[in-house]
Amino acid sequence: MSSVEVIIVNYRSAQLAIACLESLEAIRNEVDRLHVSLVENCSPDDSLERLRHAILERGWLDWVELIPSERNGGFAYGNNFALRKLLQGTAKPDFFWLLNPDTLVEPGSLQSLVCYLNANQDVGIVGSHLVWPNGEYPTSVFRFFSLLGELERGVSFGPVSRLLDRFRLVPDKPQEDALADWVPGASMLIRTSTFESIGLLDESYFMYFEETDFCLRARRAGIRCGFAAGSRVVHLEGQSSGIRHEKEQRAKRLPLYWFDSRQRYFRKNYGRGYALAIDLFWSIGFVAKRMRQIIFCKPNHDPPGLLRETLASTFRPLPK
Repeated sequence: MSSVEVIIVNYRSAQLAIACLESLEAIRNEVDRLHVSLVENCSPDDSLERLRHAILERGWLDWVELIPSERNGGFAYGNNFALRKLLQGTAKPDFFWLLNPDTLVEPGSLQSLVCYLNANQDVGIVGSHLVWPNGEYPTSVFRFFSLLGELERGVSFGPVSRLLDRFRLVPDKPQEDALADWVPGASMLIRTSTFESIGLLDESYFMYFEETDFCLRARRAGIRCGFAAGSRVVHLEGQSSGIRHEKEQRAKRLPLYWFDSRQRYFRKNYGRGYALAIDLFWSIGFVAKRMRQIIFCKPNHDPPGLLRETLASTFRPLPK
């Protein structure tokens, strides 16, 4: 017998959030009780009215609550805005499902997540098998960052990757349930007891790296993270944040807050010296990759300004 509270944070993506709710409606019977807290994160457009109208029109009032936030404080802030109220209540759910608005859940996805946690009591966080609309499988399992892992990620070259295989940020995709260091925040089922043990998401991250930070805090508290292969969730990657995956095209420029979040993660969890070292290792690998691309006339698919902005973020103070 399980109860699940879904938290969706919307910002200027009302149509995507409505489609996500439609997919959730089809799987409500997979648990005893499913309720959604839909946080409207102070969008400057008509998202609030569109969401309110959709909930009324489709008769979702009994299982979807629309919660306008006070400001756009980012992903962690929006989730915490709902979590604080829910964790203070008397009828707490067994699990919280943090779900991006740009996702579509497939039948059986929630049941697989719940079954995984029920079968693995030492695991407090479990992620889904994220897929793109075209059916290709993006990365759904990650290792924690390391110096040699960032060197490999920067150089991205077969022989080096094989040599540093056990340090790679992105391991080979598991075909079955597995443990992970961390999983993407697009779909994470979290025990209520995990939040009670380690606290909420860190709101100093505006967006990105907050789930990595949360999983690291859990690991340091003895709480494991897992991956449920049977939980398939379509992720329209980047459409809610404006950073889209375009296969065979160069990625869009990353926002400054991505670099700030990356720096915050390393400085907070490992210290300023380690943050400097990890940027150095990544930069050495990245420069080697660019030289190889130039010499052999290979295309560059990296976001514009990636090296420059990474090095700039290494030395600038973080926003308060």
